[in-house]
Amino acid sequence: MKRFYSATALGLILSATPVVAEITPESVWEQMGRYFEANGFTVENAALDESGDTLTVRDFRVRQQVPDSDLQISFGDMVLTDNGDGTVSLNMSDEAAGTILMQVPVPPEEDAVQAADGAAEAADEDVAAAPTEDAAEAPADPATEAVAEMETRPVEVAFTLKVPGDSTTISEDGAAYVYDYAFPSLEVSLDRLQVEDEEPKEDLGRLTVTEIKGTDRIQEDGPLTLHQDVTAATMAIDFAFEDEDVSFTTSMKAAGIDVISDLIVPEGSNMGADIVAALGSGLDISGKTEIGEFQADFDVVNKTGESEGAGGKASWDSQDLAVDFGLSGDELRYAGSAGVFSVDANLASSNMPIAYSADSAKFDVAIPVAAKPDPQDFHANYGFQGLELSESLWSMFDPQAALPRDPASLDVDIDGQAILNMNLLDPEAMEASTTPGQVKLLNINNIALSMLGADAKITGRLEGTEGSNLASPVGTVSGRFEGVNGLLDKLASAGLIPEEQMMGARMMLMMFAQPDAENPEVLTTELEFREGGAVFANGQQVK
Repeated sequence: MKRFYSATALGLILSATPVVAEITPESVWEQMGRYFEANGFTVENAALDESGDTLTVRDFRVRQQVPDSDLQISFGDMVLTDNGDGTVSLNMSDEAAGTILMQVPVPPEEDAVQAADGAAEAADEDVAAAPTEDAAEAPADPATEAVAEMETRPVEVAFTLKVPGDSTTISEDGAAYVYDYAFPSLEVSLDRLQVEDEEPKEDLGRLTVTEIKGTDRIQEDGPLTLHQDVTAATMAIDFAFEDEDVSFTTSMKAAGIDVISDLIVPEGSNMGADIVAALGSGLDISGKTEIGEFQADFDVVNKTGESEGAGGKASWDSQDLAVDFGLSGDELRYAGSAGVFSVDANLASSNMPIAYSADSAKFDVAIPVAAKPDPQDFHANYGFQGLELSESLWSMFDPQAALPRDPASLDVDIDGQAILNMNLLDPEAMEASTTPGQVKLLNINNIALSMLGADAKITGRLEGTEGSNLASPVGTVSGRFEGVNGLLDKLASAGLIPEEQMMGARMMLMMFAQPDAENPEVLTTELEFREGGAVFANGQQVK
């Protein structure tokens, strides 16, 4: 997958602003070039026409070229008008056209492997026939080269962007320019997919967003900064693909959309040319998206082979979605949450409907990305509340209903410190080594699980000794478990633990846990990890 480190479609249209005493159409146009350049784009136009208070940019086009990818968008004519009240109006053509040309890896084919084998055999024959004194200079292994140098092929995507009835007004606020805009609708259609010389696929899908309103605040006195606050009433995505092997369709709908984002681009940086260098110079990207309601449907059908006619359908409904993202030269952060949601799937491989729902779910991960000799902080949090499985799922492993159907919940909260030996965002560095770093400290703030009528809670702290990682830690891990003995009985009743193994399971449990003095239904454990690799459970050495 190719990544374009660039502004969104809205950012492309709205652009940025200069630091000048008075805003004019000319100053807006001049600054747009600097803004696009900072985002890795070049700006092209056929001509500039000035007439009174109006500047018309003829055939306005932008282009971004990165290795193996080339993005081009033609916006048509753009009109900038001085309103005479300290503001400038921006009017785009109702329709823009774009293309993305990529070089993508070719899937390994059997004939390609055979060709590599044949080349290897030919090379072996050449080596065998070569004079003895030349044997030390044997040719490179063609089979290895065939794997190392993966073949690519061109893929071209053509799309259309429609923004009818757009309204944008630009004003000054100190050293910042403020863009206030409203789009009745924005539509991006995927018009054509061309893979090398294969038959092109036409009209594959579209993205439609309605009632867009937003404000962008852009400032350039120092690093370029952009704060964006956008709302939209609805969003819909419809996509369909079909070839000789498979057909795939999907439909997604969202309502109540709110997007807030911030961008800091240091002076002299180019996000498109080298994002790793830009991050090292101070590039900072962050944003949060909230969606009130979301619904998605997927449908896949296989058309060839033993599974012809088989496939599957799935749907997902959710409320109160949120996604939070941040990227800087030091840290990558990604978080998300959902309110009440449900998943319903019918897959040919399972031969039965699969459905589950939950009251809420969340995740939050932050990891360091820069190589530094000193330990850096990280954290991870994941959890869900009120998870319930459908009866069809329960019947797969508990047809007699021996197990409690209580809603399950999980909370995992850990943090710690790690030393990185390389930049995690540098592809070349990551390919050159398999050991990016080592964890030095792990705090288990909370691991809590409630399901099947039992509860477990674990906390602890583990630290690597001098010059080592957590492969041989020092520290303690404590646990509290309630209802475990009753759960073992129910698992045996459900046939999930054979009777002849029950005694062994209980002995193993008592080896690491002991009854609470005040409540025999509660088991506790404390694992102590000491230098040298020794492990103690409740004071007794087990390793």
